[in-house]
Amino acid sequence: MVKKSASARRPLAKVSRKDSILLFKQLKNRPVAKSKAFLEQLVSRRKNIGGRYYPKLSQEIIALLKDAEKNAEAKGMDPERLFVKTAKVSKIFKFYLPKSRFSHRGKIAKICDLNVEVEER
Repeated sequence: MVKKSASARRPLAKVSRKDSILLFKQLKNRPVAKSKAFLEQLVSRRKNIGGRYYPKLSQEIIALLKDAEKNAEAKGMDPERLFVKTAKVSKIFKFYLPKSRFSHRGKIAKICDLNVEVEER
C-alpha cells in the first residue's frame, strides 16, 4: 500500500524555536484530530506541559495543522485517518527589534520556520 502524505509550512513564524521543538515532540505520530484537541486545551489552559501553556505557539500550530489537513483533502485523502508524520523547526535568522526609550539595545526577535507533514494511515 502506498502511503499518501501532505505538508504545510509557516516560513516566518514569530515563535520560539526551543518551545516549538518541545511541543512538536508531543505531536509526532499522533492523529491530527487529537493533536488539534490537545493544542486547543493548551490555549484554553486546561492542560499544561511542565507548568506552561504556550498559547501563542499552540494557535500557530493549530493553523499549520489546518493548512496541512486542507492540503491533504485537496489530494483526496481522508481527513479522519491523518497522522502527524514529521514536525520540524528550523532557525531562520536573528534581528534586533527597535530600541525603546527604556532599553539601550533592541530585543532579539524569535523567528523560525515551522514544517509539518501528515500522512494517511
